[in-house]
Amino acid sequence: MKKLDNVSIRFKVLVPMLLLALMLVVVTLTSISSLGSVMKASTQISEKYVDNIEQIGALSTSFQSLNRMVFASCTANDVATKKSLAAEAEEMKVKIDGICDVLETKISSGEQSEVYQQFQGNYLLYLESFGKALEYSG
Repeated sequence: MKKLDNVSIRFKVLVPMLLLALMLVVVTLTSISSLGSVMKASTQISEKYVDNIEQIGALSTSFQSLNRMVFASCTANDVATKKSLAAEAEEMKVKIDGICDVLETKISSGEQSEVYQQFQGNYLLYLESFGKALEYSG
């Protein structure tokens, strides 16, 4: 205790302030480093998944259009409208197949592959039902 009594007040105030300043510099550098890591991870995630989400959105929209075409075909009275809807449905199927091809190339894990295979099976059942609906409507 006697040693602290002999130290000047300036020194007693300056040392804690310098320690606080040093801690502030360390915390700032750590924060900047962490922010860079978060930014890098965010960029990787967005590059990888945003395009997939857009493709799935387009796929969903295409399925909604196909469902609309089935309903319109079932309620249409004239043959020309039914033929037009059938042609439009074929174009939509080609579009869906293209989207599926793009998504298939982006599959990276076993779980994603399993889910995609399940989707493909359901899609084939959907197309079968779609064909039957068009057949029964005409």
